[in-house]
Amino acid sequence: MREIGAGRSVAVIGGSRGLRAISSDGANERVLVPEPVWFVLVDTRANVIWYGVDQQIRAIDLEASAIVETTVLDNVPADPGMIGALNIEIAYPTPDPDEPMGMIMVSAPSFALSGAVIYRSITLAIWPDRAPEVMGTSGYEQDEEFDEAIEHVTLPGADFARSLAKRSPKPFADRESTKFEVPDVDPENCENADECGTATAIPGTHFARVVVASVTGDIAHVSLALYDGAAHKLVPGSEAWFGNAERIWLAPDGTAFVVSGAVVRYADGPLPSTPIGDSSGGGFLGGESFD
Repeated sequence: MREIGAGRSVAVIGGSRGLRAISSDGANERVLVPEPVWFVLVDTRANVIWYGVDQQIRAIDLEASAIVETTVLDNVPADPGMIGALNIEIAYPTPDPDEPMGMIMVSAPSFALSGAVIYRSITLAIWPDRAPEVMGTSGYEQDEEFDEAIEHVTLPGADFARSLAKRSPKPFADRESTKFEVPDVDPENCENADECGTATAIPGTHFARVVVASVTGDIAHVSLALYDGAAHKLVPGSEAWFGNAERIWLAPDGTAFVVSGAVVRYADGPLPSTPIGDSSGGGFLGGESFD
């Protein structure tokens, strides 16, 4: 925060250049892990960075005195499916006392690349009272080979994962996002004309995410753009930044967000050093996600 941020928020992203910490203005950066990284999640509950290298899911504990990699999961079936990249979730479930099998509570804090159920996904459940557990689903594909591969995922970092459950949870921001309508978005671009122009305010900013097109079929596809509430207009080129992203991660300093593995400044677009789609996820130290 002191060295890289220098007064700005600090993003952590992956990609072909490795795991990097980058200031929200792009002025400073540091390579934390030089190997190519295919996903990143910043876990603000336990203060941990989770990331993928080859078939491993590794972690860096930000509460440790030095940067040390821990391989938590191995033999992970990391190849993308026919729909999109593999969805990773780190969950801290609370056993439901009314369920004999201890079902995961919906309100359990979790950190995931997507909230959609259509993607292949792997969940690491870090329970408070028993050993960590790996679960997965092939989603819409219903791929038996993927489902079987989940059974062969190993947990060499089980002790590390279990230690995280004992940490005191950090408070989570609970901010409602205002909904409103943006005029002059062509309703012909949406199968359901009422969807076009639907906007969701991004907390802490004068920007919003707006639906500009949608197609409904076996799998719904929604195209989004960034709307500048101060200028009362769509931000040029922003459809390329959002695509059909369901989740973005917000910088605490309110100047940028992470989407599709890239740091995007509201005023300037993606940083040249962080191309869109070079990896999945990412996040900010002390930041929050926005759906």
